Amino acid sequence: MDIADLQDFLQRERQAAREEASLATLLADTALVDRGDALLGLQIADRGRNSVVFRCDENESRFRAGTQLSMTCGQASIRAVIVDLADRGRLLDVRVDRKTDTLPSGPWTAIEAAIDTSFVVSQCLAKLQPGAPGWSFFNAIAGKTGECPPSQNPLATHVLAVVESVVAAAGAAIDASQREVLEQAARLPSLYAVQGPPGTGKTMLLALVSETLVRLGRRVLIVAPTHQAVNNALTAIHRLFPETPLVKIGDELRRESLADSIPCRAAKTATIGIAAADQSRLVVGMTFLSALHNQGIRASGLSANALLIDEAGQLPLTQGACAGLLGAGVNILFGDDAQLPPVFNGDLSEESLAVSLFRQVRRTSPERITRLSTTYRMNAGLCEIVAREFYSDSGPRLQASPSVAANRFVLPKGESNQRALAPATSLVWLRTPGHDSMQANPWEAEAVATIIAKCLARGKTAKEVAVVTPFRRQAALIRRVLQGLVGPDAELPIIDTVERVQGLTVDLIAISMAASDPDFIASVARFLMSPNRLNVAISRARTKAVIAASPALLDVVPGEYTAFLGRETMRRVLDCAS
Repeated sequence: MDIADLQDFLQRERQAAREEASLATLLADTALVDRGDALLGLQIADRGRNSVVFRCDENESRFRAGTQLSMTCGQASIRAVIVDLADRGRLLDVRVDRKTDTLPSGPWTAIEAAIDTSFVVSQCLAKLQPGAPGWSFFNAIAGKTGECPPSQNPLATHVLAVVESVVAAAGAAIDASQREVLEQAARLPSLYAVQGPPGTGKTMLLALVSETLVRLGRRVLIVAPTHQAVNNALTAIHRLFPETPLVKIGDELRRESLADSIPCRAAKTATIGIAAADQSRLVVGMTFLSALHNQGIRASGLSANALLIDEAGQLPLTQGACAGLLGAGVNILFGDDAQLPPVFNGDLSEESLAVSLFRQVRRTSPERITRLSTTYRMNAGLCEIVAREFYSDSGPRLQASPSVAANRFVLPKGESNQRALAPATSLVWLRTPGHDSMQANPWEAEAVATIIAKCLARGKTAKEVAVVTPFRRQAALIRRVLQGLVGPDAELPIIDTVERVQGLTVDLIAISMAASDPDFIASVARFLMSPNRLNVAISRARTKAVIAASPALLDVVPGEYTAFLGRETMRRVLDCAS
């Protein structure tokens, strides 16, 4: 791998994105709705000077606060950004680029606006030259600097004391693998990676590592591919170490899950109101692309010499290769390449450079990776399946903590006579009849909605259960059926695709695969049978996973080798189910 390879791949990514955008213009609006990229029939409910509240009957889109929209109504068109969503997404409060008094009431069509970030990445890749800043980091991830295993030398007494003080201040009880990470981080490695399987405390550990580095005199920058991941990391630090000064660089609109006391600011104003004595302890967070774009932050006093990259398993290599440009001598990656990977267009996903930064480190320097080995979420039954199917490579075997291993699914108001809800079984397969369903499956929708409705009727809250499905059309169908069972005013659990539930923890997860038509299954096999997606779906649960799936999934022979391997993984998982 060299810079020219990455530049070439980036250009082909840009071209594929343009072709995808061009194709999208040919799709019917209803097809864009099915993909989660559009909303139809929006009506103006309220107006401000540069803001509008739109109402729709149902919102099945991927839109969230901060999403940029292109909106049209007849000959009228506006650019908008979502400020807030309310009433289950049916009220959209948006900021617009013009006065609103002459805007027609509707119906409006809203389509997510495509944002091309490849220019920023291309400019950064061009800066990576021999001897220039970032070159040594690039060489390290390219495997051109030779092996550099983690140090096994004892920590200096004063450094070990810092580690112990951080653990004590957080009131944390840490296991052996977590302690190994803390001690390796305290050695200030130039490149080190932490793999955090589901429920192993990765975010808490990131907070402990951040505080350790701060107390060792390092200026810490936390970056991640998404605002949500940055916000979660900063909030975890604030919860454990409320006296540590924190700031998020970014739009106030993108502060979902960020603690209220953590300010969102522009880079140039980040230190306003922070005492000079605290600025050396200031922990800064921003998205990875924002960090690349704000190369001038060194002049604003935000220069970092320790970089923590969260969700590095979702950070594309073309972007991650530029991390050295941020100027940190300490670079620590947190992520899991057995969970959701980056998204690549079309045939590019099969190429060798279509990987995450974390996966690239595994390729070239697996000795730099420590895997956390104890899950505090899944019981022993679920953990055994997840460990065997998704974490069976070299390294410590994933195991359930004694504190959760014996947990069973229990309904607060007494057991149900439904087999799927029996406490004795942790994984259940509901075999779907028929061979004619594609993106929506009425039988599965009814079966899954009935299970969730019984959970809610017997004392489980909407936050203790969830539904995952590959298709938005199936999610919408399950939502409608469930609403009919529990009533129009009842709170519904999360019913969504796996991308929206990574990081979620519930007692029961219901998974609806939906597809049963053999030809359709074959056409989407690589997506449908992805082991990474199956791993994320199952591992959301503490005690129970119910999978509604057609046996036809196991009969189809995928044309691609990776899809074939995914089918075999799914077969083994379903064979374990009752």
